[in-house]
Amino acid sequence: MIIAIEKQNIPKGWRQAKLKDFGDTFGGLSGKKRGDFGHGKPYIPYKNVFQNSHIDKEFISFVDIKETERQNQVQYGDFIFTTSSETPQEVGMSSVVDGDMGEIYLNSFCFIFRQNKDYIQPRFGGYLFRSREFRKAITKYAKGSTRFNLSKVDFLQIEIVFPESKKEQQNIAEILEAVDRKIVKTAQIIATTEKLKKGLMQQLFTRGIGHTKFKKTGIGIIPQEWRAVYLDELILLMKSGLSRKLSNQDIGLPVIRSENITNNNKLNLSNLKYWYVKDPQGADTGNYVLDDGDILVNFINSLAQIGKNCSFKTDGRKYIYTTNILRLKLDTSKILHDYFTNFMMPPRRMI
Repeated sequence: MIIAIEKQNIPKGWRQAKLKDFGDTFGGLSGKKRGDFGHGKPYIPYKNVFQNSHIDKEFISFVDIKETERQNQVQYGDFIFTTSSETPQEVGMSSVVDGDMGEIYLNSFCFIFRQNKDYIQPRFGGYLFRSREFRKAITKYAKGSTRFNLSKVDFLQIEIVFPESKKEQQNIAEILEAVDRKIVKTAQIIATTEKLKKGLMQQLFTRGIGHTKFKKTGIGIIPQEWRAVYLDELILLMKSGLSRKLSNQDIGLPVIRSENITNNNKLNLSNLKYWYVKDPQGADTGNYVLDDGDILVNFINSLAQIGKNCSFKTDGRKYIYTTNILRLKLDTSKILHDYFTNFMMPPRRMI
């Protein structure tokens, strides 16, 4: 129910308190209809809160606010939380208003936590309320089945621990901001490297290495020694997987789903579902056991996910796969598994 930190373990000069002891909550927009949006006063949309620990001042929308209306305005230093989400892990995502934004309002799917005194500095609080321990406390209060909600009453019962010294809060925030800047710089380097890789792949998959003579084909210019073929000349077997309501518990066979295939053609086995070795509906699960080198391809999913593929490599355990994945066995006398999966990376997905 609270952040699990024993009082005797709190550093000297730090405080442990419930949120209700030094602040209160205020709702977002109310009584609005579809026609009220798209013009008028600025407001902070849901995604701005969900995606950012500190409010992006450029990411705003507009809503018509009449002079007679009583709507809560957002202020500098406010901490904003999402009220509901499709999973308990995404309820109560926070963002802080760390600058003056003038007259601005808040979407109706979030609420404001406002301090009655300057206990927590905005820059520090932006990280505090996104910390792992606070997120764990929030998740315990998420209630619902198909959609999960956070009660403001429950929210105010959460306890937090923080340094009372503003200087220490500032120092902690500065360290974390430095890490954030490093992360942004690293992401920029990765993006530049990915762009370079795509250009290199385009060159290698159309020109090869060291070729001097080329020919025109239906898919473009390729080396004279190469052949352009249809996929069915390379595939020995193509079979979709098993359709079942899978279990989160390890009841026999791990099942690979579309979520396990990453955008860079790798297999991520960190979030597996499971099914029985002996299928209750009589199917022979042995027909779905994957072999080393099998190609797995998403063929039922969103447009962004269709065509994602990877090469399966066994870790010694038997795996099966779900119905929205195609299993391909390649003729390795004509094409290598790794060449195929790299060739089929975006933008060359099979769509």
